[in-house]
Amino acid sequence: MSDTVMLSLRLPSELARRLETLAAETDRTRTYVATRAIEEYVESEEETLAKIREGLAADNGEAVSHAQALAYVEELKMAGRRDRKR
Repeated sequence: MSDTVMLSLRLPSELARRLETLAAETDRTRTYVATRAIEEYVESEEETLAKIREGLAADNGEAVSHAQALAYVEELKMAGRRDRKR
């Protein structure tokens, strides 16, 4: 049994032309090029969503408020100024 699924989709004419050109120039099939493009897109989106989930999970009290972050930045600035005066 095959571990692939048939997928049918409509592409704008210009994108289909570019896909065809790229496939021909790389001596690959349109299916190969399209599959790679979809795979890379899906991986990128999965990473983005994972980071969003991670950020939302961190907002359970472990994160600092905007005011706390600004205060910390000001502390770093003051420490930098002290170091330059030495």
